[in-house]
Amino acid sequence: MTTQAGVTWGHGFRKQEQQRGVLSRIKREWLLEDWELMVNADAGRHLPTLMSSRFALAWVSERWSMAIFASNRTTSEYNAGWNRLLDGAQSTIAKVSSRPEVSGAATITAADVVLTVGHDAEIDMSPLAQKWPGMCDDWSELASDPRHHLPPLDVRCVPLMVLYKFVELRRRASAIPPGHPLLALRTATMQVAVFFLEAAVEFDIDEPKPANLRPPPLELIGRKGRTRCHHRPLQKAMSLAAAKALHGSNETIMRARGECAGTASQLRAAKLSLYEAEARTLMASANAWHLTWDGSCHGGKSMLCGAITDPDSNTGALLKPEVTW
Repeated sequence: MTTQAGVTWGHGFRKQEQQRGVLSRIKREWLLEDWELMVNADAGRHLPTLMSSRFALAWVSERWSMAIFASNRTTSEYNAGWNRLLDGAQSTIAKVSSRPEVSGAATITAADVVLTVGHDAEIDMSPLAQKWPGMCDDWSELASDPRHHLPPLDVRCVPLMVLYKFVELRRRASAIPPGHPLLALRTATMQVAVFFLEAAVEFDIDEPKPANLRPPPLELIGRKGRTRCHHRPLQKAMSLAAAKALHGSNETIMRARGECAGTASQLRAAKLSLYEAEARTLMASANAWHLTWDGSCHGGKSMLCGAITDPDSNTGALLKPEVTW
């Protein structure tokens, strides 16, 4: 998502976010659960940060708001990048909301008014405008600022994510105390948006598509836009499968797949770890083991190459080589 938003300083971005406690603030302000955010531990820095759909949407809206209110330190392109993510969510929601499986399935209750998400994920806000006399004036004032990317109000058909942006902007425009109805409207709007986004993912997974019609994998651009980010789990898994299926030099195979230097050694280490894990699983139920080893000399060092066998099932595996001096 940072790549799609136009963030090219990924490492510095994450470091600043950690220093400013952005993720903790989002979790606290949105009353999110502990399991909805999984951040890298010290022992697993190569692992990605995992967020629930609710946390991801709250995070994008938070970064979008931060880009607006820090306009003296950010460019208009940076602001527009985060806004594109919210507009992209609206496009996805609009497509899935018209499907018969979910049509009319989502409603928002605000100030004793029930708002139904209709065709193309649009909402008739007229009943709420009657309950909230200042809504139209607040909307017009916020829409007058081009940084907000808020269109003029048509109360008869307000896109869901446009309503979401308006509520978020209105919340930040003045101090809103805890328990205010506006916060309940914000939470309900996000819940409905998350419902449609997760439904879109489910439909996309279940719908069979030929490989040539699938969108290409997103290229993650590294710092200064010249190098791709490392530690892409899906890409590495596909490269590992290719190295296993193809014959030849792993370095050549990795270069042919567009990987960076050193990828072959990383994948070799991963393959050995997977092999060792499979060997442990294979031997876990054995009643007895047969161990053999070869203490032959390789390159002037004494290397013990061992093997372990289960005599009952007649299965075996190689042991991890150990170098002795």
